[in-house]
Amino acid sequence: MQWRVCVLTAPRPEPTLKDCLASVTKAGWTNARVYAEPDADVSAAMSCMVHGRRLGIGANWMFALRESLEHEPDAILMMQDDAILAANCREYVERSWPDQAHVLWLYRGGRSLPKQPRTKGWLPTNSSRQTVYGALAVAMKAETARRIDAEQGERLSKVKMGFDVHLQMRLADPLGMRIYQHQPSLVQHIGRTSILHPGMFLSVSRRATDDWIQDAKELMNERDERQDQVGDDRTDCSRPQDADTTPYG
Repeated sequence: MQWRVCVLTAPRPEPTLKDCLASVTKAGWTNARVYAEPDADVSAAMSCMVHGRRLGIGANWMFALRESLEHEPDAILMMQDDAILAANCREYVERSWPDQAHVLWLYRGGRSLPKQPRTKGWLPTNSSRQTVYGALAVAMKAETARRIDAEQGERLSKVKMGFDVHLQMRLADPLGMRIYQHQPSLVQHIGRTSILHPGMFLSVSRRATDDWIQDAKELMNERDERQDQVGDDRTDCSRPQDADTTPYG
């Protein structure tokens, strides 16, 4: 699967971009491109676009999405610069992507959906009726991104505040897209200020819970173990090729 990884950044009192990009590499991606508001620290970026004027979160997000589509990827990962990805996240996402999912929220924070005991994996969100604050790290297939651009791009470009809320609302109800969020979180939120909500200091409720997955390899190992257990329970009922068989009917 060919990816484009977009990391959005803006000036911060405590820059987080270096740690974010390091986590992208450990997660398995190598082509992250940074989209920066004026005066943001982009010294850690290997590939970046610095805008000549401030766009705001919505316009910057859509600019990055549209430029990514020009490269005809299979999938796109949209991230904020204060997101830390789990190691080996790319392989896990590719192997576990639900067939029915249009969009994946990799982040699950303290203000997301109530935790479901003993459940690990992708869980469907409840449309737009309960905000799950997943815009910190969003994965989607290219066909989904094109539809977002065509049908909601102009509206999303105008969003200045509360982008995570607007994104969920625009995808869930008008477009009927199925959004899945991972439990536990595959991402940790390390910023103390927000580029989604400029000027806001973040409380601990916007952090991922203590059991966030720091290395997705453990999830893949658990999946493999479950598959092995299923295989052990199967019985081979096939007949030898030289057996004397009588057709049914």
